[in-house]
Amino acid sequence: MAKSKRNRVVALTKTKKTQLLDKKGQFINKIHDLVKKYKYTYSFSFKNMTTLAMQSLRQYFREDENDGSVFLLGKSTVMQVALGKDEENEFTPNMHMLSETIKGNSGLFFSNKEPEEVIKYFEEYSCPYYPSPNSIAKSTIIIKRGQPKELNKFPSSSEPYLRNLGMKIKLDGGKYYVLEDFAVSVEGKELKPEQVKMMRLLDLRVDEFKIKILAYISKEGAFKSINQDGFQG
Repeated sequence: MAKSKRNRVVALTKTKKTQLLDKKGQFINKIHDLVKKYKYTYSFSFKNMTTLAMQSLRQYFREDENDGSVFLLGKSTVMQVALGKDEENEFTPNMHMLSETIKGNSGLFFSNKEPEEVIKYFEEYSCPYYPSPNSIAKSTIIIKRGQPKELNKFPSSSEPYLRNLGMKIKLDGGKYYVLEDFAVSVEGKELKPEQVKMMRLLDLRVDEFKIKILAYISKEGAFKSINQDGFQG
C-alpha cells in the first residue's frame, strides 16, 4: 500500500535555505532589470545613514517624472555577484569594474541623470546627524557649573527629566543652576544613552549623513571611477 504523504515532515532548515536563495535571486534579478532600464548605474558609499534621511532622498528622486531614479541597498557581496563578470551577468560591457567599487557601506543608484548633475548634487548634499548610543564621541562637550545659557530654553517642568539624565541641578527663580560640570560627550569615548538624549535636547548634531559617488557606468559600458575610497566603517 502506498505511503500517505499527508504527514510528511519537511526540514525547516531546508525550507529557510530555499527561501533565502529565492530572495537572493530576486534581488539579483532586480539589479539586472534596473541596469537595463536606466541610462546610468552609479555605485556609492555612505556614512551615518538614517531611515528618515534615506526616505527623503528616495522621495525626492522618485518625484522626478522624467527620471524616477532608484536607490538600492543590500549586502555588498550580493551586489558584487549581480554585477560580476561571467558569461551570464556580463550583460553590459565593463560592468564588473563597477562591482569592484562596492565595499562596506555602499549601494547602487540607477538614474537617467547625467553624471555631472548627480556628482554635483551629492557633493553638496548632507543631512545633520544625531549620534546613537555606543557610538564614539568626536569631541568633548561640557556644560559648566553655574547658570549655563544652554539650559535657558528649558521650562521648569523639565527639571525631573534633566535630573534623570544625570545632571546635578537646582531650580531657583525659574532658572537652572548646574551644581557640577556635566559631560555631554568626551572625545574618543562611547556615548551613553543619557548623553545621546541630552545631545538631542541641545540639538547637537555633531556629524552628518553623507553619500559619496564612487563610480558610474553607462548602458554602453563606459565606466568612470570618481572616488577611489568610500567612507570607512
